[in-house]
Amino acid sequence: MLGYYEAKKQYTLWKFLIDQNQQGKGYGREALKQGIQFLKDRFGAKEVYTGVVLGNERAKQLYCSVGFKETGLVQDNMEEMRYVDPAE
Repeated sequence: MLGYYEAKKQYTLWKFLIDQNQQGKGYGREALKQGIQFLKDRFGAKEVYTGVVLGNERAKQLYCSVGFKETGLVQDNMEEMRYVDPAE
């Protein structure tokens, strides 16, 4: 689930789920890359934000693998991460 979050004026990845039996096969990374590309192509997004539950290192590692970085904001047991288009 991704789109434009009007309240924060930013593109956001709200929910990203891969069935437990399908994790570790590269599907998540590919889907994440395609989702980001969709936002870039369709809406000209230059940044995408998401949140990771504190302690979910597997999800954090996945986001980092496609270019997300921690913003330093932690709120409601979630760590904010931001993807910035490397072309920018």
